[in-house]
Amino acid sequence: MKPPKPTPQLIRILGLGWLAYLLVGLGLSLGGRVAKIQVVIDRGYCSPTDWGQVANDYAQLYQQHRRNKIVIESVTLVNNLGEEVLSPPPTAAEIAALKTFGLSGRDRIDDILQLNPEAKVFGCGF
Repeated sequence: MKPPKPTPQLIRILGLGWLAYLLVGLGLSLGGRVAKIQVVIDRGYCSPTDWGQVANDYAQLYQQHRRNKIVIESVTLVNNLGEEVLSPPPTAAEIAALKTFGLSGRDRIDDILQLNPEAKVFGCGF
C-alpha cells in the first residue's frame, strides 16, 4: 500500500510552522544580546566630593549590569603610577570606598580608548 500524498494544505501548514519557528529563534537571538563594555576609572587624586560623583556615575552603570541590561567585562583603575584590572567588576560600594592618589593616568586612558573606543571612562577630569 502506498503512503498518502501530502496535500497542498499540509505543505502550507508545515511551511508556515517552520517559518514561525525560525522567526522566533531569530528574534530571541537578536533580542537577547546584551552590550559588553569595559570601564576605565581614573584613580588620580580628586576631592572626596568629586570622587562621590564618580562613584555615583559608576553606581548607575553597575545597576544596569545587575539588571542584565549590560555586561561590565572589566574595570581598569588607572593613575600615573600604574593600572589595575578588576574582573569581576567591583560593586558600587567598593568603588566609592577607593582612595584616590597620584596624578591622572590620562595617557594610559587614551591608549585604552584607541584600542576600545566604546569603553566608558570615569574620573574627576572626565
